[in-house]
Amino acid sequence: RPFSRRVTVAARGLLLPRSMKLACWKSLLLLGAAGTADGLVGPTSMRSMPRSRPRVMRLEMEVGASGPSPWRPIAAVTLAAAIMVAPSEISIDMLHPSVASVHITPPSAEAKTALRGKNGALSSPSDSGLGLFVDQDGVSLLRLAVPDTDSNAREVQGRTELVLLRLQQVGFSGKPQIWKACEKDVEQAAAVLTAHSDEFVGKVAPKDQAEAKIALASVSKNLEGLKQTIKDQNYEATKESQTAAANDMAKVREMMAYNAPGGALTYTIPDEYDSLPRLLGRATVEMVIKTKAGKEKVTMVLDGFHAPLIAGNMANLVKTGAFDGVAVEYAEELIVQVSKGKATPNVPLELFYRGDTEPTYSYTPDEDGRGSDTQILPFQSYGALGFSHPTGDNDGGSNQFFWFKYDQGLVAPGRNTFDGSYTCFGYTTENAAAIQRFKAGDVIEKATIVSGAGNLKPKA
Repeated sequence: RPFSRRVTVAARGLLLPRSMKLACWKSLLLLGAAGTADGLVGPTSMRSMPRSRPRVMRLEMEVGASGPSPWRPIAAVTLAAAIMVAPSEISIDMLHPSVASVHITPPSAEAKTALRGKNGALSSPSDSGLGLFVDQDGVSLLRLAVPDTDSNAREVQGRTELVLLRLQQVGFSGKPQIWKACEKDVEQAAAVLTAHSDEFVGKVAPKDQAEAKIALASVSKNLEGLKQTIKDQNYEATKESQTAAANDMAKVREMMAYNAPGGALTYTIPDEYDSLPRLLGRATVEMVIKTKAGKEKVTMVLDGFHAPLIAGNMANLVKTGAFDGVAVEYAEELIVQVSKGKATPNVPLELFYRGDTEPTYSYTPDEDGRGSDTQILPFQSYGALGFSHPTGDNDGGSNQFFWFKYDQGLVAPGRNTFDGSYTCFGYTTENAAAIQRFKAGDVIEKATIVSGAGNLKPKA
């Protein structure tokens, strides 16, 4: 950014061949040796992290502005290569109109916060999953979106999530290096859990601490089981243990979030919405849909951590039976929309951007000049829940929702036309495949809140 004294760059780490990465390091050494004759101070220190972690380095340069320099293009190319290899923080300090000092360092705590979101939700430089991996699983997206109160708990969650993401998106048959990376993830997760388990329990409300201890013991047991299934390269057994460990870890982190100072929400909803219901945390809803082929039951989790008004309105509609007997209005390639239920007050468009500390209201990303920003809850999973509103009236939503039939072949992860145009307020967590079979005229026989009803408040 021109005239900016400090710039933070979050770049997707490229999957470069090891030989190319080594070439980048060698070029930096050559630059440091040859550049001193031209007023260019080369690398003062470098270190390469283990292969399973991003490469990081430190490079300090002072470039004189007088006269052409053959080393400047080399410096520019080398600097670009370094940025591409791993996410880094770049600081530019204008020491003099003719002299600039550029520092590349490993990400600071602030930079890591920016990558993960200020509310602690794990994210990636691509804002579409974790690390280099696109997360398309609603349950996993919900686990990663639990507001964080402890960075070590977040580390255990992230490392555990990476196991399945690696195997599913890189492959596992005949790929020992992938299994080795998974093994390192599990070892790191287990080590952090062992060292900080008591701290996690201490951040849970006293009434829930016994349950938290049981859950953490289950995480530890499943991580130990993962070590063996990974050594055996048994995908199905690994998937089972990983899912169990990730679910229990998310359960504890959610307990910690509810017990955080200020409660489940770390921000204040604007006063103008005081009369609207709100969901302070999460709630699970079951819907029984009567189709021509029989009855289908789907389970959905509403996320009030990041969409308290939309999720609260939806939960209130379910609680009051507003959707019982309501039909599916239409089923298209990407969405299945439910007809309007009983009339309720309008609710605003509610968006929670990655990196923000509170939701924004009423304006889409394009209207707000944030077209490149992404949402903590993206329309990136089959069965994502969206709240409808009339065209041209962002705040005209009332009593109509839709299921999003995510297909990466049709919509991009993280930044598609639905993200920011509508509020995503949760995901279908069980039997999402049934949504494909829903047709216009199918009827919601019954909708019920099965857990989290106590988190629903009728107003401020």
